[in-house]
Amino acid sequence: MGVSEVDVIVVGAGLAGLTAARDLTAAGVGVVTLEARSRVGGRAWTDPTALHGNGFEMGGMFVDPAHTAIVTELDRYGLSLEPLPFPASVAWLTLGELRRGGLPVPPDELPQLEIAVRAWQDAAATADGGGFVPGSVAHFFTSRVHGPHTLDLLRAYFDTEVSGDWATASMHTMAEDLAGGGGSVTRWTVAAMLAPTVQGGISELTAALGAEAGRIELDSPVRSLTDDGTGVDVSITDGRSYRAGAVILATPLNTWPDLEVSPAWTADAAALIARGHRGSGAKLGVLARGDIPDVAFCGLPNLSVLKTIRRLPDGAVVLVVFGSHPDQIDPDDLAAVADLIRPVVPDVQVLAAAMHDWVADPYARGTWLAHDAATTTAEVDAVSVPHGRIVPAGADVTRVGASYLDGAVHSGRAAARLAVSLLGT
Repeated sequence: MGVSEVDVIVVGAGLAGLTAARDLTAAGVGVVTLEARSRVGGRAWTDPTALHGNGFEMGGMFVDPAHTAIVTELDRYGLSLEPLPFPASVAWLTLGELRRGGLPVPPDELPQLEIAVRAWQDAAATADGGGFVPGSVAHFFTSRVHGPHTLDLLRAYFDTEVSGDWATASMHTMAEDLAGGGGSVTRWTVAAMLAPTVQGGISELTAALGAEAGRIELDSPVRSLTDDGTGVDVSITDGRSYRAGAVILATPLNTWPDLEVSPAWTADAAALIARGHRGSGAKLGVLARGDIPDVAFCGLPNLSVLKTIRRLPDGAVVLVVFGSHPDQIDPDDLAAVADLIRPVVPDVQVLAAAMHDWVADPYARGTWLAHDAATTTAEVDAVSVPHGRIVPAGADVTRVGASYLDGAVHSGRAAARLAVSLLGT
């Protein structure tokens, strides 16, 4: 089987890879995108058939209107944002005590909550000033806050934000995230609670990008990348081979250990690739009836946040549930899903459920980016810059909008520019 030559190979047809391929094609650069799956989009994927045809975003879904990179792309293709219902009803479940409306913690613990907010803001200022915030999210707060209801609330909040377990996730990442939002916990929380979704689904955007991205080869998992200094040899698991002047590596960071790369990664990059990130939570879509709040924060083992996405004319509600253990949730077992939600919604009736286990998915091996507490800034920097003629891209490796859909778009555009510079054109 012969070797096909092309200017640039993009590995991965997720949001970053498609954006890069679109920009390269528009610039007149010959590009082929190799995608392991039988579809484009990666972790940006809408299943329109889920929840009795009401659809569900299996992966990334929320778009902060302040995220200019993705908003620009939505505008380019005539796509609109759909706001979430304003949270008129809020529930809090801490230490097994359910409270509807009112304060997030009992009145005597409000000073503890204030301590937590101030500590997070101080950490954001440290990160914004170039300092490093050590340790896990859990250690950061438990060493400063002692109110039991407050800690239960914080765990629910941050288990959702890190998509997993706050005990293993990096506090520095959370500090950087808050700093990137201006350092205001109020603004950050409101954006998280009220961030709209893409009307028609995020797959509308990936389809539009794919239509302008040039040649895309589906069902083409890449096995190895070999950079000899003048070009990169790319081998696919089915035996096909390509040679390109540059490669954009736009697959999830947790899949990189499956890829043979030569020359070897730098020591810092290799350490992070071997460790991976800790985004490993569950994101469950549910079609239900009952007295369902718009938002609920829940200190439960596998239910941290419940958020209403849409209220339907027939009284049913589309909601999203975040938890820590996708392997413990079976979306086809509606009785079990109802049991999961019942501590917050005692009268819940579950009509349908949908979920994709991204941790078990061999082409993702995790959800959105949540760095391990042991990860250093030097390691993060090492995977965000070109490795010879191999240019990393994606929300897992960008330093702008990391973990967000916006970061994937921004990274894809930056990677395309770097690839063009490597070609010398």
